[in-house]
Amino acid sequence: MLIRFTLAVFASVVLLKKTLRTKIMRSVVASFLTSSFRFFIQILLMKKEIVPHELEFLLRFPAVMNVTSPVDFLNNLCWGGIKVRYLAIRIIEENRKTQKRRLFA
Repeated sequence: MLIRFTLAVFASVVLLKKTLRTKIMRSVVASFLTSSFRFFIQILLMKKEIVPHELEFLLRFPAVMNVTSPVDFLNNLCWGGIKVRYLAIRIIEENRKTQKRRLFA
């Protein structure tokens, strides 16, 4: 119940933020959104409705934005996360190859 209420509050604040014209009002709403999000997350952690390491993963989830998923069963954000992992592995492989060249040169 608390999670549904939290999502409803966030959705209404986000819609309100989009309709506001002045930068001051946007910053006030953004500040409210940030503080209320932290407050609700603390409540959910205290009630043990959220697992801390899962929350940590969701908040720090690396993803490439503005990519389109080539398959139907993955949304764009998940595909962006896969792209980040792929790019990281490719960079590691390139570094390993250049190190081998340096060692054997």
